[in-house]
Amino acid sequence: MRARLALRLCLLVSLAPFGLCAHRAEAQGIADKPTASNAASNAPSAAAENDDHATSHPASDQVQWARATDLLASGQQESAVSLLLDLANRWPGSPLADDALYLAGTVQEEKLNDPKAALESYSRLVEMFPDSRVALSTTRRMVAIEQAIGSDGAGAQALARFTALLNGFAEREEEESLRLALAILRDYPNWGQRYEVQLWIAAALRRQGDIGAALPYYEQVASSEAPSEGRRLAALGAAEINILLGRYQQAELQLGTLRALSANPSDMHALEEVTALLDKTRSRERLLLVSKIVLMLMILALLLLLRRATGSKAETWKALRRPPLEVYYMLPFVVLLTAMALTGHQEIGPAVASISVGGLFITWLCGALLRAQKPLSLGFALLSAGLATIAVASLVYLTVFRSSLLDLIVSTVRFGPE
Repeated sequence: MRARLALRLCLLVSLAPFGLCAHRAEAQGIADKPTASNAASNAPSAAAENDDHATSHPASDQVQWARATDLLASGQQESAVSLLLDLANRWPGSPLADDALYLAGTVQEEKLNDPKAALESYSRLVEMFPDSRVALSTTRRMVAIEQAIGSDGAGAQALARFTALLNGFAEREEEESLRLALAILRDYPNWGQRYEVQLWIAAALRRQGDIGAALPYYEQVASSEAPSEGRRLAALGAAEINILLGRYQQAELQLGTLRALSANPSDMHALEEVTALLDKTRSRERLLLVSKIVLMLMILALLLLLRRATGSKAETWKALRRPPLEVYYMLPFVVLLTAMALTGHQEIGPAVASISVGGLFITWLCGALLRAQKPLSLGFALLSAGLATIAVASLVYLTVFRSSLLDLIVSTVRFGPE
């Protein structure tokens, strides 16, 4: 019994990478796991422990299992599947038979991109071993495949191409994967699972930062006859992008769809997060408008004070033509800081450049005002400095908001740099 238990434990450990069982068993100290080299030597003790299984031949089925997992580990999936299916045929009473069919179906589905063959393996498992611990998950996989390929099997090729796209994603450029996904949509316009491809394309475009191009794919799925979970994910993505684009009315419509499709606590949590994001963004948008008004008012006030100090419009322009000493002092730092930001930090470079140039302009204006004011009192100097400070603060808020850096700054202040 220990040998069979160890074999099943090894299967569970190795199932995800499809066949690295022998290597993982060694790492976990499971000494009873058979490999191609040692299964025969374990046969006598295994046979003694399995006397109650008249149709099970531990030595033979264990050797075949070990050979199949070794082939999987070396990348020979088709040969491994043949051995696994043969194991289930020759030793249907083996404790490894149901696991062999499950592993064979998984490899056919996810590695060999053959959903029809996978469906046959899964069907055999459920028929032969209805009480197996993997029967329930196998049934779910069968339902998913049957829905994907359709009752007539017309969607099998589309599913195979999409599975191949996902399996090879890490080995190719993302642009190439996008091209392949678009080809699937073009070649199979009536495929029932095309919504999964659309969701994948939308997610890929978001990763690239092209949220405007991702939005139509989300909206198409959200308004389609896709399953409720697909429409929920699409509505969620569309709402988030509409919020980022400032399209709050459209975001509200997507949130309404999201509320109708949210049925469990995790769905409700996602809905609450997007709703909170909408409220926060709207609040920031109002602050953005206030900041714009304040910035324009502060600059206008400094210009009016300069006009008053110089006495005429011509003298005002004359005072502005010659930079004050503060500008000469700041200019090298502004140039250096902007160059470092643009070359070393793509995300914050434009924001740093905008703040630096805008701050230099406000400094120029304030310096010209202080130089033109005769006589210069402490109160006037403090007033000018206060107006300039408010103008710079408004400029900073406008810049970090437009550059989507506000959340990054808040996170860094709260939790420190990564």
